[in-house]
Amino acid sequence: MAGEIREGFKFTMADGSVKGLGVDDDGNLYWDKKPVEIKQRISFGWIVNSAAVVAALATAVQAVIDVLQFYGVSAP
Repeated sequence: MAGEIREGFKFTMADGSVKGLGVDDDGNLYWDKKPVEIKQRISFGWIVNSAAVVAALATAVQAVIDVLQFYGVSAP
């Protein structure tokens, strides 16, 4: 069962009430001190997963290139 709920964000609603978004010690999400239930698990297709991997690799390569350019290393 949930331990202490730590509120990370507080929101003032249009009616003036204050609601909070929090997390307990087990990582469960709470809205206004009530547990948030996820009814359906989200899964992506292989194309989306592949695109995410390609984007991550391209970002890493670009980061290496930028570091090399920063330190003045040039291509042969």
